[in-house]
Amino acid sequence: MKEMIGTVIDQLAALRADTDALADMIHADDCNEIAISVKCKELVQKYPANPLLISNMIAFLQIAEHEEVCNTYETADVKKLLMESCATFLDDIDLQMERYYFMLHTDKHEKEARQFLADLKKDVQETLTP
Repeated sequence: MKEMIGTVIDQLAALRADTDALADMIHADDCNEIAISVKCKELVQKYPANPLLISNMIAFLQIAEHEEVCNTYETADVKKLLMESCATFLDDIDLQMERYYFMLHTDKHEKEARQFLADLKKDVQETLTP
């Protein structure tokens, strides 16, 4: 078991390093959206269905402006990815917050977004209350 635990620790460290590097690329002042798109594809193959990676990808897809990137997907694709991710990873607050931002900014459903956030806040409070 000790060896397996060590392997998992190494894998988590690699994942964190890769997703931190991706986040830095996304938030750079001079971000290269083509390079980010390529990096996302590479990381999805390396870490399939990972919620941390998915959260970064969704954040990127919501702000992408480069025609070569934006022409490869529809807003509905991002919404479907987001909804499926949130349904799969119910306790992932980062994904839930991306859902809120998507609803508010991309989907333009302000009323539903605010209700979603209120419900999420209630769920978190209930979870934290002994």
